[in-house]
Amino acid sequence: MGFGKDLYLILIIGTSLIGSSLVVLADYSAEVIKDEPVAYWRLDDEQSPARDSTENDYSAFENNGINYKEESPFLNDDNSAISFLQNGQLITDPFEKMDGGGFTVEFWIQFNSLPVGFTNLVGDGEGGMDFMLMVYAGSGGFIRPHVQTDSGFASIDSVARIADNALHHVVATWDEASGELYLYIDGELSDTTVSAGTIPTSGQPINSDNPIYIGQDGREPRAPDALIDEVAIYNYALSDERILAHFNAVEVPEPPEPPEPPADGGGIAVGDSTLIGELDYSDSFTIGENALSDSRKAYAPQAFPLPAGVEVIENSYGNPAVSWPFNAWSIATDAAVNPGGFGYFGGNGSGSDSGMTQRGGGGDWSIPYGIRNNFVIQSDFVQLPDRVDFTIGGTPNTIGGADNLNVFFRQTGTSPWFEIGIYNSTIGEKDTGLNSDIAVRNGAINTGWNNYALLVDVDNETIEPFVNEQSKGVIDLKVIHGGAYAGILNNSFIGIGGAGSDRLWSDNFQVGSSVLNAALEIIEISYSLADSNLSVSWNSNPGKNYALDFSFDLLTWLELNDEIVSDGELTTYQETLSEALPENKKSVFFRVREVE
Repeated sequence: MGFGKDLYLILIIGTSLIGSSLVVLADYSAEVIKDEPVAYWRLDDEQSPARDSTENDYSAFENNGINYKEESPFLNDDNSAISFLQNGQLITDPFEKMDGGGFTVEFWIQFNSLPVGFTNLVGDGEGGMDFMLMVYAGSGGFIRPHVQTDSGFASIDSVARIADNALHHVVATWDEASGELYLYIDGELSDTTVSAGTIPTSGQPINSDNPIYIGQDGREPRAPDALIDEVAIYNYALSDERILAHFNAVEVPEPPEPPEPPADGGGIAVGDSTLIGELDYSDSFTIGENALSDSRKAYAPQAFPLPAGVEVIENSYGNPAVSWPFNAWSIATDAAVNPGGFGYFGGNGSGSDSGMTQRGGGGDWSIPYGIRNNFVIQSDFVQLPDRVDFTIGGTPNTIGGADNLNVFFRQTGTSPWFEIGIYNSTIGEKDTGLNSDIAVRNGAINTGWNNYALLVDVDNETIEPFVNEQSKGVIDLKVIHGGAYAGILNNSFIGIGGAGSDRLWSDNFQVGSSVLNAALEIIEISYSLADSNLSVSWNSNPGKNYALDFSFDLLTWLELNDEIVSDGELTTYQETLSEALPENKKSVFFRVREVE
């Protein structure tokens, strides 16, 4: 019996049931059938396969984990929906979908949690560029339909995010004659931006007989954490009127109330970070009687350039004292501020009343660092129309320098610019594929302040951006854009800055060790047939205890050991099994759990 690559490295993620409130179904399925779909999966099955409700009988078969009979949030009692385990998918046999002059992909979805990377919802992506039609979700909940012809591929992104844990009707259409690719959300044509290629398209469709994937496809490594129902594929573009008729055939629950804007204005005071453990340097930019240094006690708000001593960073925590450039900024307060043409809407609730940096335009400034290879850099900013940014590298006080890397943060909906971009002066800026979810600055709703952070791992060449201490995903410099940014990251200088208005404000700069827990993920399994030696390794956290379980069917789990003490950041469990694993089992699944 062979293991190694045949073993699936799986962490089981629980899927919550949707709330119990049901609403009335008119006759949704009749409206769908009226428009003659090529395939239509109602997803009310008790087990695989998911039956096709058309005469074509394109059943969809389970591969990996599907939760059947989930309570549907809008159908009557004799129907249900599905959700997914981490790599769950339904997949059909190949069939032709493009012999009617276009396509329509239609389904209902309710996210349990926002996507943290690209994930297929419904599509035909077998791998790489082997697709014709796909509807993806991206980080933060935007929807991205795709189309591919022999002239290339194109995609569009919804400006709106599906981020409210509500039920939504999603329809993507493409008409071959006109080349138009459209997205409809909840019966209405959605505002979109072109994210790849050219719309309208030209050329003939390709890969038109691929299988259909519901959930994880052959291109991306995850299924959505979502409920999906009533999936239909058509070989032509449905009209606006018919899409609206489908949407109006059901009553949907009211979406949850959006959360109230934070009362504290979006700042995180020095020492209050949940991302940083041991501080290396920090600066609250406090001036006046509560300042720590005599020079800042005597400083007059907005004086520029900085008088001697004011540029010295506030706290060094036993590390060598470092300084900001003397001409980087002045220090203002909520009460002593020059709003310029941009306008100052109020404080961050975390110390801007006692001091914050003020710049009469964009700029970037740095301090020497070099203390850790794994660290968090964090700061409050008022979001600018273009960007705020962090700089990490060998050249101080600029986003230039071939040995610098810069991460740019922009508010949501800034296309064609990227919400989170990565920049190097010799390569230029490219999209990380991550979303910032930064609300547009609005004096009636928010002050514009947010907290921004990067978890930087120099050795592994990764950067993880955070907004308001929420991770936005991981940038792997060895992989992204073909490794174009690999080999650059270093910790000589770290800096903050931004551009895009005649004013730039920041506060609560802090840098130090990370307290973030490692993602609990099995990274290696080996098994020797000769001596029955088993070895399993996973990312771990110091001081924790773990249990290791195994299963042959993902249903029944047996405990191998529940008293495994962490080895640190990587834990390896080894055991010589008293009995060889049975040869009639094609796959063995392992999971690791943290225990008290």
